[in-house]
Amino acid sequence: MKAPNTRLIFPRTALALLAATSLALEAAPPPKAGLPAQLAAAEAVDDQPAIAEICRRLVEADAGNLDALRKLVRTSLGLGDIESTRRSLGVLKEKAGAEDADVLETEGDLLLREEKNDDAVAAWQTALKAREDNAALLLKLGNHFLYTENNPDNAALYFERLLALRANAGDHIIVAEAAAAQRDWNTVIERTTTLKSEFASDDTAKRKVPALERLIDATMRIAKLDKQIGDGSAPVPVILERGLLFRELGFPEIGLIDARRALKMAPDALYVRVAYAIIAGPVWREHEQVEKWNINPHVFTSNFPPVTFLESLVRLEAPLRANPADGAKLRERATLLLSQGQPKLALADLDTALAANADDAQALRLKAAALRDVGKFGEALPLIERALSLRPKDPDILRTGIEILTAQGEFERAIPLCDAFLSSKNETRIVETRALCYERLQRSVPPVP
Repeated sequence: MKAPNTRLIFPRTALALLAATSLALEAAPPPKAGLPAQLAAAEAVDDQPAIAEICRRLVEADAGNLDALRKLVRTSLGLGDIESTRRSLGVLKEKAGAEDADVLETEGDLLLREEKNDDAVAAWQTALKAREDNAALLLKLGNHFLYTENNPDNAALYFERLLALRANAGDHIIVAEAAAAQRDWNTVIERTTTLKSEFASDDTAKRKVPALERLIDATMRIAKLDKQIGDGSAPVPVILERGLLFRELGFPEIGLIDARRALKMAPDALYVRVAYAIIAGPVWREHEQVEKWNINPHVFTSNFPPVTFLESLVRLEAPLRANPADGAKLRERATLLLSQGQPKLALADLDTALAANADDAQALRLKAAALRDVGKFGEALPLIERALSLRPKDPDILRTGIEILTAQGEFERAIPLCDAFLSSKNETRIVETRALCYERLQRSVPPVP
């Protein structure tokens, strides 16, 4: 006798429904994670806007969530959302108290944004009394006194406390830099020796020790400049020379002390602004200020221009102040600026030159080159054509025209310029460009069927 068949029999419609449900379950997205999990995920990838939004929702759900509220305050401040920071800080002040260390520190940060330096420092110092082991606040106060207030003695007090608290490689470097600003070379040597002996395998120490050693080797040069500058009556170029020396040695923050001093003495001088940009190149927080002057600070992040560049800018400052429409001097300065990747500054000089003389062929050429450098080929072409109509055999104008036309793929138009150039001057680069133009033209011609 056969065993009974116990297999369930489903109608076709039921089987289809089961299959569809199974597929739907597979395709359905997983349920959304809770806010704490979302916050952890946002923090893992350092998504600051997401962190701020999630913290805001956490606080809305639970007004007593002080951890989320503190994160919301700090993140909003970091994002530059001052109004949101003020609102959140007001709530935190009510919940945690006016003497809370985080409240006081953030109040100091906001006061600094308003350029109320003394009030900001007072708030930070009160915050430090509430939490004496706050390494970040010690660092903030030390940096403020050293680089903003130009008070290395006060800065050293905070950095020494920081070193006693943490004593990692970065802290030894900070103390060494503060000592350099004080010209306390013994401390610089001590910290450098410690970094080499106790932090030999630390990447931060490996990067900074060579700079510290260069700094120690340059003490005689620094002492000579210190003596020249004295109480500050030295000419601005000498003050900048010392700032540039510190930048060249790898200590732009110390160099900025002199750069700010020079800027106060001659705020409108172009060479001062450019020197400031060179010194501030590696200091990212300074870039916004530099960009307001139409200077590209990124060029100077790792590149240190030749001394002759700034010397020439200094030399041109006086004659251009005496005669702002001097076409020859304007062209000379524009050429210098273009050589160091500053086309916006060059354009300002060239517009002034062309306003005085619309037929200045070299100014037209340089303006075309500057427009090319900022990607405005459509505006550059008519200018170089105008320059060529005025000076059709000028090798500099021909060379710039060839560069602009070939960059735009105008190979057929570039070849006659190459021929005109080569008729009076043989230059390997132009010969190669001419050959390349012919090659590109041949490639673009479709084969005969």
